[in-house]
Amino acid sequence: MALKWIEGWQLCRTTLELERKYVLTSSTGSYGFGNLTPHNTNLSPDDYYIQGSSSAAELTTPPLDPTGQSEWYVGFALYLGSHPGTTSFTQNLVAIGTGTADTPEVLSDANTQVSLTVIPGGGGQSATKYALAVNLGTSTVLADTTTDPVFGVLEPNQWYYIELGVTIDNTTGSYELRINETPAVSGSGDTQNVLSTSNADRVKFVLDNQGGSIARRIDDIYILDGTTDATASGAGVPNNTFLGESFVEALYPVDDGAVTTFSITPGATGTHADQVNDSNGLAPDDDNSYVWVSGAGSTSPQMNLREIFKLSNLQTITGDIKGIMLNVTAKHTTAVTGDNMKAYLLSGTTPVETTWFTIPTNSTSYDVYSLVYEYNPISTGAWTQDDLSGNPNPPIEMGLKGLV
Repeated sequence: MALKWIEGWQLCRTTLELERKYVLTSSTGSYGFGNLTPHNTNLSPDDYYIQGSSSAAELTTPPLDPTGQSEWYVGFALYLGSHPGTTSFTQNLVAIGTGTADTPEVLSDANTQVSLTVIPGGGGQSATKYALAVNLGTSTVLADTTTDPVFGVLEPNQWYYIELGVTIDNTTGSYELRINETPAVSGSGDTQNVLSTSNADRVKFVLDNQGGSIARRIDDIYILDGTTDATASGAGVPNNTFLGESFVEALYPVDDGAVTTFSITPGATGTHADQVNDSNGLAPDDDNSYVWVSGAGSTSPQMNLREIFKLSNLQTITGDIKGIMLNVTAKHTTAVTGDNMKAYLLSGTTPVETTWFTIPTNSTSYDVYSLVYEYNPISTGAWTQDDLSGNPNPPIEMGLKGLV
């Protein structure tokens, strides 16, 4: 197993930012993701949840594995608002499935393997509570939590942490749903809905509010799939099952690091970090402030230009750090093809160059490119509080190496 995705919405505070990281769809013709509201229910005052504000507002991750995987774990915080007073409908919540270049979102039964839905009327309390159902595709119910109202029924207007683990197979598949780390329903058998494959490669979250009847909020997402873990050789601690209740926190560039060889916005003054710091509620301002590099391909000296930043400190936490995800908002305005940017980490004098971002050539708009690190690639051990906290900044600096 491997950690493939982390989301806490601190870097997705507008519809534009969401579009750069996810595929957004809505049956109403508008995305309806405007309700990104700061809240202080967890560790950090700079914390956000996402709430859909239109019918069938959906967001799908990019493909998380090039060939697909049959084993998945998805965790997220969930808030369901006041009960609508009817049990005449169910609502899709999460879908694990496949897509194509033309239809990148996970679509209905056609390419959904396993899904999770909300059922008003959980545990026989039709006017007050909710249940959750695990489905094959989006319709055939495998199990639902009305059978165990002690552990599986959700009260309105409060937060829960939901986790769904599935192994997709038409005979030996399995599933388990946990609520606040307590098993609610589980089973085995046929969990494969797409006849042509037992794999999935992306996850969709559905945030519609059923015509305004249910305020639905999602936060603090993790996604694991069956990819061979990068730490399996013994370097660090692998994420190979439910992670439990999790919290996602954003760290921002706050000062220039040891190396700043990119250029800053023409005509700008100040530090390089000033050009890219999107903390304190600031959304990326695109070409108004940025750092940039220009060169002529892999034989150019420009391939060694690096841009490193000091980061804000991690809040004091308890528990393990399961991984980090580096997010870069970038575009590539030249016609040179091939790999063009690497993540670059530095601790003291020890650098690590990691996987290439391949940013499309002749880009006219920015997109978000993300890489997950389950363990510290410099120490080759599990991430610790000391890796991401310091005086005044964490010892690890992060940034980019350009090749254009």
